Amino acid sequence: MIKLIASDIDGTLIMGHQPISQRNRQAILNAIDRGVIFTIVSGRGIADILPVVEDIPSHIISGNGAEYYDDKAKLLLSCYMDNDTCIEISHIMQKAGLSHMIYTTSGTITPMNVETVRSTFIKRNIVTAGGDYDADYQQMMKDYKPFRDMLHVDDLESYLKDQDVIKIEGFEIGNQLINQVKSQLLNYANICVSSSFFNNIEVTDINATKGKILHQAIELLGIDSNEVLILGDGLNDMTLFEQFENTVAVDNAVDEIKQCAKYVVSSCEKDGVAEAIEKYVLFI
Repeated sequence: MIKLIASDIDGTLIMGHQPISQRNRQAILNAIDRGVIFTIVSGRGIADILPVVEDIPSHIISGNGAEYYDDKAKLLLSCYMDNDTCIEISHIMQKAGLSHMIYTTSGTITPMNVETVRSTFIKRNIVTAGGDYDADYQQMMKDYKPFRDMLHVDDLESYLKDQDVIKIEGFEIGNQLINQVKSQLLNYANICVSSSFFNNIEVTDINATKGKILHQAIELLGIDSNEVLILGDGLNDMTLFEQFENTVAVDNAVDEIKQCAKYVVSSCEKDGVAEAIEKYVLFI
């Protein structure tokens, strides 16, 4: 019997910055009414996840596994990056010309030009999810706090003395710089490198993965791994698909995830999350 549903957001629950569909929302609420715990497992930060789930009581794993919050948004587990390593990786990205943001516990920062980073972020999103540049820019400024409130910081060492680093995310329109940076990070034994899309790179502490922190979370909750249903689409979901038995890929998932999944359902845009919950949790 499934006691916990763990779902990624982007490309799984929603596409881009659209709200959760009515069918997905109702399926989740129906599962919660039956006593199932719903958990978001995302690369996003907590401030960007809470508006998505709104009135859905959700446990939250943010930063690709750097933080775990209960359904009252109380932080229960954390695994932050070493600040010196963060600074070194930021320097590598900056030298390569790769736009990037550093997610800290007090907001996002970048040593690069903020408008350049914002522009690249929008263009990356359009390549992966479609959209219009001007409309997406205005929506991001309105709804996406890490985008809107990003700060330029020259002296990372001084700034990060009083901050914890959740993750670093680099992105571009293509993936040439991504591959270049990934090759330079192979010698770092204390980091985990993953990607949500082909044209981004996400770096966290070696122990901050979705799979590891979800195992810690279910231990706190007294739930066995075979009582968990996983829903995902991207490479940063791979630790979940490798470590849990009941895994579901939406049809738009990358091939590696679909090959690893126990089940494949309809795409994100066709309410694959609701389909999975209805089939494997509610049995309707």
